[in-house]
Amino acid sequence: MNMNAASKLTKEALEHEKQISALTKTGEESATKYRDEIYRLRYGVYEPQLGEIRRQMDEALRALEAQQKVDQEHLRAEVIRLKQAIDKVQRILLFLRLKPRALAVEDDAVKTYKQDQGKYKEALPYLLDDDYLKIKLFIVENGKPKNKYSLCAVGDTIFPENLLRLRRGYGCPFYTGNMFSLETLVRDGASVQELKTWLAKNYFTLQPDLTGDYFIVKLEYLAAVQDYKVMDFGPLLLATCECGFFHTIFDDLGRRGEVITCPKCAQTMKEV
Repeated sequence: MNMNAASKLTKEALEHEKQISALTKTGEESATKYRDEIYRLRYGVYEPQLGEIRRQMDEALRALEAQQKVDQEHLRAEVIRLKQAIDKVQRILLFLRLKPRALAVEDDAVKTYKQDQGKYKEALPYLLDDDYLKIKLFIVENGKPKNKYSLCAVGDTIFPENLLRLRRGYGCPFYTGNMFSLETLVRDGASVQELKTWLAKNYFTLQPDLTGDYFIVKLEYLAAVQDYKVMDFGPLLLATCECGFFHTIFDDLGRRGEVITCPKCAQTMKEV
């Protein structure tokens, strides 16, 4: 009885082993088939298509980016073109804000530093004595062991820095309390006479070096005040003051509707 059962089990085991072997072979063949098909689809079909799609995408994006750059440059150029008229008006308004005043560079406005008090200081004649810019030269002892004298220039103008930028340098052997538009060291020399001799030879080239665009700005100013009045630009005005100062739409006044105080005389300005 046991032998028959064992025989049956043995026969069943052998049969199952045979079936498993066949299934394993079938599985391996199926895996190879699927692997080959996956490889074919990935590298033979879809990857080339994806590569072409990526190429088309890159080409389209590059074309769009190039067009965007062209459009942005066109817009910037148009803004610059339109802004020219605004810049011209703003510059005229800056000129109309100016109030001529008496200019002078007094000799005692230039002071030597405390540690240099008692040292040599000589005021020379004005290098430029014009209505809207005055430049005076000074020779000051600078305390250096060599080349111990400095030729310096100090100037005053009605034009603010946003209209006329003049030289303001470090290393000047004096102070003025930042009172002037032009404060600069011209050169050092071993003696006062050396500097005066140099100045005599370079007088006419020194003036344009120190005045910058002054004469151009001066002509612009004179043309502006001759050709225009503030109220000619009425639609651009926000507030006016009895002292003559005014604010325009180009000024950043913060929140509108609040009391506007004149920065020149501290009176309350009248809104236009």
